[in-house]
Amino acid sequence: DVFLNYPDGAIIPWPPYYTMVADVFVDDNESAIEMQMGRLPLLFSALTSLLVALAALMIAGRGAALIAGLIHTFNYASIHYGSLGVADHHAFGSLLNCFTLLAFSFVSRFGGFSSLRFCILSALAAGVATGLMLGVWVGALMYLVPLQLVCLWWLYNYFNRQVALFVSLFHLSALVVLLPAILQSPWVADYPWMVINLSNFHLLWLALGVALPIPIWWSRCQDTTRKYMRRAVAIGSAVGVVVFALDIPPASGILEGFAWVSRADEFMAGIAESAPLISDIDGLLKWVGLVVFLIPCVYWWAFRDKKFSSPVLLPWLVALPPLLLQALAQRRFADALSAPLAVVGAVGFVWLLSKIKIARPAKMAAAAVVLVLSLLPSISSYTEGSSALPYDEVQGAEHDLFEWIAKQESQPRSVLAAWDFGHTIEWVAKRPSIATNFGSYIGRDSFVDPAKFFMTNNHQVAEDILLKRKVQYIVVTSRLPDLLASHAQRAE
Repeated sequence: DVFLNYPDGAIIPWPPYYTMVADVFVDDNESAIEMQMGRLPLLFSALTSLLVALAALMIAGRGAALIAGLIHTFNYASIHYGSLGVADHHAFGSLLNCFTLLAFSFVSRFGGFSSLRFCILSALAAGVATGLMLGVWVGALMYLVPLQLVCLWWLYNYFNRQVALFVSLFHLSALVVLLPAILQSPWVADYPWMVINLSNFHLLWLALGVALPIPIWWSRCQDTTRKYMRRAVAIGSAVGVVVFALDIPPASGILEGFAWVSRADEFMAGIAESAPLISDIDGLLKWVGLVVFLIPCVYWWAFRDKKFSSPVLLPWLVALPPLLLQALAQRRFADALSAPLAVVGAVGFVWLLSKIKIARPAKMAAAAVVLVLSLLPSISSYTEGSSALPYDEVQGAEHDLFEWIAKQESQPRSVLAAWDFGHTIEWVAKRPSIATNFGSYIGRDSFVDPAKFFMTNNHQVAEDILLKRKVQYIVVTSRLPDLLASHAQRAE
């Protein structure tokens, strides 16, 4: 994109599929595109709530479905990423992850491994959703890994050739869907094994998932299958140790991905979405809710009672802990966490009520009280935020400013501003930007130069930046004092 990192341009660190999906829902009326894009996450979040309710219905009945659907609907993270005006991809990624988990539950609940047709259809549906999910946001690889752990458990625990077929087809369909995006990824040429953008790593990762179960198709007994799985895991672990020890690709790409998740990256560590919840009890209650404190009990019950930890619930039980850890490290993952949290929490609560010997009306009243109390921090945070600031005059004025720039005579020159104005400069002002919301991923200099300009006391340094970046407009708003600390940090 020549408008990024002007005048040098930059590779867009964004897979193409959300743009393609949004194009289906958004018409060609350029003046209405902002409003239309801002409605999509609300639709995707509402669909996720329905899938959550369906999953809980399948696992534990109507009571669990009602509770799970309400928990997800009023979860603050779900509201935050799925509200009107948030033209972001996270709600769609969470929807696809929830759909894939539901497909895994379906194949266990309705005898998919005994029906060839159902097995194939479930694998294809889950794989297509997963491939699309990775093509929407590459970070969703962290949503895929728990599902792959479930696949490993199924391959080891069940002597059934159709389990192997399901696992191979699941990965194959995901690979087929994702392959066009990998092949056109501009990152492959210079960074063939990076993890945080589409590369050969994702091709290899999914291809291994296709190949691993193939020998099981000809296995004659469960002992042989289990021996093969133990050897495969041992060999894979040994290869992984060698790869990291000798720094063989894709070791560096994986380490870069861990740095991104752990907020060690220079850009990710400084933005609000990356703020951790582990050291912020108020933030944890707001973004995740009180239901999180029920989860340890649920896993204890699952360990003690095999009837509770059914194969239908297993995908959700496996998916929840890594998502919770990720949300504790970066609150952006709280949205993806909200679906398995709602399902596991609701199923656990209904199971607990079933063990309490009281009248049905009393159980319903207790469920209502506990549900309201568990959602109170999220609901109160959202209602307070909504009522306190119905319209942000500063942001409205900023938007008017960028619309004014768009009406001026176009020149091959850029707009210099703080990094979080980047997307707005490009699609509202219709001008090239320097620093942008993609942060340091489009080049460290593009991220640092505006900060240096605002913080330097040397006129020559400031003028050199303006000339190098071919700047036409400098945007300064009343938010500048709040940005000085981050500018100072980046200008060092």
